[in-house]
Amino acid sequence: MSAPVYLSLEAGPLLDACREAFAPSSPEPVSLDDLLEDDDAPPGLVLASSQRPHLDRAAMRLQERDEAWTVAAVESGPDGPRIQAVSRAFAGGLAETAEAWMEEARPAPLLEIRGTLREIAKARHDINNPLTSALAEVQLLLMDVDDAEVREGLEVVEEQLRRIRDLVAQTGHLRPPQR
Repeated sequence: MSAPVYLSLEAGPLLDACREAFAPSSPEPVSLDDLLEDDDAPPGLVLASSQRPHLDRAAMRLQERDEAWTVAAVESGPDGPRIQAVSRAFAGGLAETAEAWMEEARPAPLLEIRGTLREIAKARHDINNPLTSALAEVQLLLMDVDDAEVREGLEVVEEQLRRIRDLVAQTGHLRPPQR
């Protein structure tokens, strides 16, 4: 079962579009203030108007309660409704953030998700090249090996390389959106 969806939107086209998008559950609207006071509400996705004052503070309060909360601002866009996640992102001290920003060549991942996704995609690419080569080399060695002990060792290496390949593949959905 998926996590619940909470719609903190006023009646109108945005609410209608969100209810339709999450059909068949078609969640009912809920006040964000009521949701913030309901400590027993199960964590889920909160869609609120981008015009709501202090939406970022509400997101922080929910996310402090449980990391499984996702809060997103909904607004009209040229191609239909759009959502933008509202998050605490990197919560660090000013001195540490300033130091990292000034010293690191790529500090953006510290403060914004797009930079983090770029770093993950780059790492995935950089891992895949040597991983593919290593797996191919092990498979070639296995074709010519006669010694049972060496074969067993190579099969363990092959199994672990495939495990790494599968783990890397599971991060395939973590990529910056195309513009």
